[in-house]
Amino acid sequence: MEQPSLGPGIQPYGKSPLKRKLTEIPDTECPVTLRVQFLLIGEASRDFASMVVNSEMAENYHGQRRMSMASLPDQHSSAGSELQDANRYLLFCPRIDRDEGTELARIELTPVVGFGDSLPLSRQQNENIHLIFLLYQDSGPRRNMSDLSTEWIRRLAEVRFLPKIARPALTLLMVSADDEQMRFAEEIMEKQKDMDDPLTVSTKLVETPSEDDLISSLQLVCKDTVLWKPHARYTMQVEAKGGCE
Repeated sequence: MEQPSLGPGIQPYGKSPLKRKLTEIPDTECPVTLRVQFLLIGEASRDFASMVVNSEMAENYHGQRRMSMASLPDQHSSAGSELQDANRYLLFCPRIDRDEGTELARIELTPVVGFGDSLPLSRQQNENIHLIFLLYQDSGPRRNMSDLSTEWIRRLAEVRFLPKIARPALTLLMVSADDEQMRFAEEIMEKQKDMDDPLTVSTKLVETPSEDDLISSLQLVCKDTVLWKPHARYTMQVEAKGGCE
C-alpha cells in the first residue's frame, strides 16, 4: 500500500508525530498568490470547515484578504470573488511550495453533504479544485462508515463521468480516526486503482485535531493542488498508447 503523504503532525501508522509549529504571523504584508477551492466530501464537512476557519491562525491571516492578487501564472481559480456569505469558508495560510511566510494561499472550503449538494465541477478544467474525502471523527458519536462510504462512492462515480483532463486531484483526509475506520476508508480508495477506469486518491492522516496539524494538512493538499496537472498526465497516456483513449 502506498504510504500516506507526510507533513507536520501527519504521519504513517505506528510512528510518532512530527512536531513543528507553523510559520509565525509575519509583521509585513504577504501577497495572496494562489486561490484554490477544496470540496469537502463527508457528513462532518461543515463542522470541520467552521473549526478550521475560526482557528486563531486563520483569524490572523484573514486580515490579509484585502490585498490584491500578485500577477503570477497560478493565480487563476474557480473559487469566485472575495465576498463571503454564510455558506462559504475562507482560509488564508502560507504556501509551502514557496518560501514559507512570503506568499499566501486563499483556500475556499466548500462542504458537499448529501444528495442536495452537487459538485461544482466543469467538463473543461478543474486544476484549482481539489476533492477531499473527509473522515473526521470529533468528540461526538462514532461516524457511520457505511453511510460515509456510500457518499464517497457516489462522488467518485461523478468524477469518473468527467473527461480525464477535467478530473481534479483527490485526497483522503483522516482526522482523529481509529484503526478500524482508517482500514475501512483506505480499502475503499485502494479499490479505485483496480477499476477499469482507475482513480488515484492520495492519503493524509492527522492524529489529533490541533490547529497546527489541521492547517498543515491543508497546506499539503494545497501544494498537491498546485502540482496536479491532469492535462499533462492525459497527454502522456495518449502518447504511450499511440492514440486516443
